[in-house]
Amino acid sequence: MKMIRIAIVDDEKNQVEQISNLVIDFCRTKNIEYKILPFYSGEALLECSIPIDIAFLDVQMGGISGIETAQRLRTWNKWVALIYVTSYDNYIKKAMTIHPFEYITKPYEAEQIFRVLEEYLDYIRSVKSSETKEYFKLSTENSCRYVEMEDIYYFSYVQDRTINVQMRKDSYAIKDSIANVYDIVNHGFIFTIMK
Repeated sequence: MKMIRIAIVDDEKNQVEQISNLVIDFCRTKNIEYKILPFYSGEALLECSIPIDIAFLDVQMGGISGIETAQRLRTWNKWVALIYVTSYDNYIKKAMTIHPFEYITKPYEAEQIFRVLEEYLDYIRSVKSSETKEYFKLSTENSCRYVEMEDIYYFSYVQDRTINVQMRKDSYAIKDSIANVYDIVNHGFIFTIMK
């Protein structure tokens, strides 16, 4: 996993330090490369040119609020995981309009920070996993499901627009033309005519 860049934004220095220490503990335990970027105002974060993966944002700060900071940050970084950390529940509805990853109320437990970081890692792993895998829509007479292309050994034409799909453990008969199947999977399979 690539290095995770984590911004911690709060106008109270002790809050920045507290979250920083928890993030450091978590990342060391998980053996993850990280870079912590502490900021004491939303304006300071917005002046930063380093791409951010996660932003812990206090909602109520001197200067622009955490919510306004998040709105501006989203205009140039749509993938940042926004985690609000605040003493005020009454901002939840407004904060949700910017699609945060989590909303944590103070005082918080260390486990809450660890949990949200674990959820972020799970999310990143699932996104990376789904980006790298390719799927084939397997429609039989009785069902329809997606199977991973790497689980398919080969396709063979049987007769009358029937294709046999041989997989690691099973084989399935689908109704389709071999030309259509080839158009879908030609980048990963070799097309051979056997006599």
